[in-house]
Amino acid sequence: MSQNRYVSMFIDESLEHLSLINEHLPKLAQEEHQGKILDDIFRSAHTIKGMAASMNFTVMADLTHQFENVLDDLRSEKVRLTDQHVDFFYAIVDFLDSSIESVSEQGIELAHTPELKQQLNEMNEGAGKQTSTNQTMDEHTLRIIEQAVQEGIPVKTITVSVDDQAMLKGVRAYMVITEITKLGEILYTNPYTEALEEGLFEKSFQVIVATGIEADEIVQSIGSLTEITQVDVKDFTIQQQTQQLTPIAAPERRQQEAREEKTQKSIRVQLGKLDELMYLFEELVVEKSRLEELSRKVDDTDLTTTTEKINRSISHLQSVMLSIRMMSLDTIFSRFPKMVRKIAKEVNKDIDFVIEGGETEIDKALIDELSDPLLHLLRNSIDHGIEQKEQRLAQQKKEKGTITLRAFYKGSRVAIEIEDDGGGINREKVLQKALKLNLLSEEEAMERADEDIYQLLFQSGFSTAEAVTDLSGRGVGLDVVKTNLSKIGGTIDVYSTPGKGSTFSISLPLTVSIMEALLVQVDNRPYAIPVSAVLETATVRQEAIHYSQDQAMIHVRGQFIPLYSLQTFVGAPIPLEEEEWSVVVLYQKDKLVALRVDHFIGHSEIVLKTLGHLLKTTKGLLGATILGDGNIAMVVDTSLFFTNQWRAFHEQ
Repeated sequence: MSQNRYVSMFIDESLEHLSLINEHLPKLAQEEHQGKILDDIFRSAHTIKGMAASMNFTVMADLTHQFENVLDDLRSEKVRLTDQHVDFFYAIVDFLDSSIESVSEQGIELAHTPELKQQLNEMNEGAGKQTSTNQTMDEHTLRIIEQAVQEGIPVKTITVSVDDQAMLKGVRAYMVITEITKLGEILYTNPYTEALEEGLFEKSFQVIVATGIEADEIVQSIGSLTEITQVDVKDFTIQQQTQQLTPIAAPERRQQEAREEKTQKSIRVQLGKLDELMYLFEELVVEKSRLEELSRKVDDTDLTTTTEKINRSISHLQSVMLSIRMMSLDTIFSRFPKMVRKIAKEVNKDIDFVIEGGETEIDKALIDELSDPLLHLLRNSIDHGIEQKEQRLAQQKKEKGTITLRAFYKGSRVAIEIEDDGGGINREKVLQKALKLNLLSEEEAMERADEDIYQLLFQSGFSTAEAVTDLSGRGVGLDVVKTNLSKIGGTIDVYSTPGKGSTFSISLPLTVSIMEALLVQVDNRPYAIPVSAVLETATVRQEAIHYSQDQAMIHVRGQFIPLYSLQTFVGAPIPLEEEEWSVVVLYQKDKLVALRVDHFIGHSEIVLKTLGHLLKTTKGLLGATILGDGNIAMVVDTSLFFTNQWRAFHEQ
């Protein structure tokens, strides 16, 4: 039996446990919950160690074993947690992550980092801890052995005793392991292989091996080696090994059994298969629209009834499909504590990094695109937002600054905020830089609201940093943030209070693949407007339209709002003779604008398709979709109509 078939299982489960450790490490500063957090980290480290040992990845097994020793000292309160411990833990996670990546790409683990191993040894020795090499079989290894037994592969437990007077126990153990390798495939050793070869065991050790060779022949083969006093061979039994698993307290055992039962109801599916399934479902949604169109044209009762039933089934299937693709934001949030900690030390700032709402779920396609924008915003908050310790103390602030990464649902969208309690944004400094770059005139600068001024930070090449550093000053970063967010239908707003801090607020759709849309017609062509941006539709008579400085305005919900035309955007003629205009009122945050169209077509579910290479840089379009009648409709990016660039374009 080859262990290669279990490598993917090892990689997936190890990465899951590493993610859990990453998630728990930032919480270690919360002393009131420190014991439970250490227990959770210890369990994940123990599982990784057992899996690595079962796969003969001895370097990872040894490192996680030493990791366990340090955690054990902290759990038993023999030593107090320090920043040095946390730094070491992050270094271990980094190494394990890189080593698992190496296993995934090349099939081999990385060699030990001598410095890291030495430091961990020093920590163990400093705590006066005797290194214990005895290990209990973890459940991952047990499942592998169980599967081998179920497949009819003979599995044996070999217990080997070495002479008490043996001078080189490690050499003898190595000879035994080499001999057993000739007889079959080793599934498990106690203690782990590297400890055996270093002679770190008392008198005997145990090996579980998959082999069809008879017990007598195994005893004869191993017993003939020098200084081997006894060889005991038994058929492996699940019941016997289960009793040797780490004892668990009754309440915890019940919780673990519940977790195991829950786990047994889930399966691992390759992401490529889910993407293919989603693609087929998107095609099904397109065909559903065509069926609805056909049903309206034919006007047959049976066809209409069948179409309605199919619609209900597809709607239910849609909710299931979208839930499958949803992932918690913890997937990327857990990557940032280590980065924040590292950069804060580089710039000599003391920062408390808080994560809230990591359980908020969003489409995986959006998750993949969020990492870089959030990274840039966090780096910006560390470098530009949080002041140096001396400045904070002079302003009667806490010496330690706080950066909060927060996520929550807001209507049909997801909001992500990066908030800091730093010095805020210097409005005058931003204006001076904008005037220098000719981004606006002095008259415009006087009229702009603070939020509009802060949007200038996202202009390409814009930077208020006085010097170029590794973190900032080159004028790149925030413009990339806005560009990347726009590609996935996201928007970003900035709020700041001088001396108190700033908040960057991101708004994203839950999913970008399938959406509700309002279909409109301009110049005999269909266009789709996302329903999430539509406040209402209306017909407005010409006499109800007012003008202010040549800008058309209409009265909506107690206020006058600008009226633009979709005809202008697409380059179509504007019909001036019509007495009534069809208008779509759009909203973004607390702002409203109205958009004139020729006619309303109706409401429909659409599948958003990306634009081709020639059109992908076109502003104002999210993509395209195929309608039920086979026509292609462009999907309008409504955020364009809330920008100053659009106002300038519209006035030309």
